[in-house]
Amino acid sequence: MALGSGEVAAGRLTLGQLLVFLAYLAQLYEPLNQLSHLGGTISTAQASAQRVLEWLNTPDHSANGTTPTPRPAHGVDLEFSAVGFAYEPGRPVLKGLHLSLKPGEIVAIVGASGSGKTTLLQLIPRFLEPAAGQVRWCGLDLKSLDRQSLRQQVSWVLQEPLLLPTTVAENIGFGRDGATRAEIEAAAQAAQAHEFIQRLPQGYDTRVGDGAARLSVGEKQRIHLARAFLKDAPVLLLDEPTSALDGESELAVMAAVQRLTHGRTTLMVAHRPETLHIAHRIVRLEGGALFEEPARPTR
Repeated sequence: MALGSGEVAAGRLTLGQLLVFLAYLAQLYEPLNQLSHLGGTISTAQASAQRVLEWLNTPDHSANGTTPTPRPAHGVDLEFSAVGFAYEPGRPVLKGLHLSLKPGEIVAIVGASGSGKTTLLQLIPRFLEPAAGQVRWCGLDLKSLDRQSLRQQVSWVLQEPLLLPTTVAENIGFGRDGATRAEIEAAAQAAQAHEFIQRLPQGYDTRVGDGAARLSVGEKQRIHLARAFLKDAPVLLLDEPTSALDGESELAVMAAVQRLTHGRTTLMVAHRPETLHIAHRIVRLEGGALFEEPARPTR
């Protein structure tokens, strides 16, 4: 700018030429800046990819049962008997935990962050295996059940919904292979997602894009719930499904959640009163053990 100002003052350069030159210089800077970080980005990506491949290639030493998972008509009973689990030796997350769920019962788990609530949910589809005790499904030890058959009968609604960079219909259809378009739309209506989906540019054929940036958090969660409706599993796991929602979105999501839990054995991690009121029982996870909370009035 100093050199250019001198040239302008001497009459060898116009002010417009100087401004154009500075604009081009600014456009050149950003690509050069990105190139300077390219090496670090590639190194980070290589390390991340290597770690993912190591995880995918890690052998599963837990035995897979052979017994087909029973599917009663109206929910299943679950029982945690003296269950213990630790990520590191000597630092147990769950210690001698006892909990029984009747068929169709909704049990909410509360507790401080890091107390092991999500860990407890992961024991049911056998993402984790208890270090001690047993988790029983209709009286059968989960370890005796076929893992794939078990997971087909469990729906998990995450705190942060996971959507794929494909169409809305395909995202919902991910809940069950071979679902028809009519079944997908029926599931969306049950999850109170049908109306906002129809307002999208191509309706159910709208591609949500990477990260589903064009959708609000509440809309993403209702698509996730539609996936659970479509799967129609007898066991439902809810991991704080409304924690990231505003008041209006929470009301819509909770209306769908309340319908989804009907007739299903449900284990739910929750904190908000609006979520807890649908539970039949509330238990607190503290120090690796569960304690019954006083009953709260239902709405």
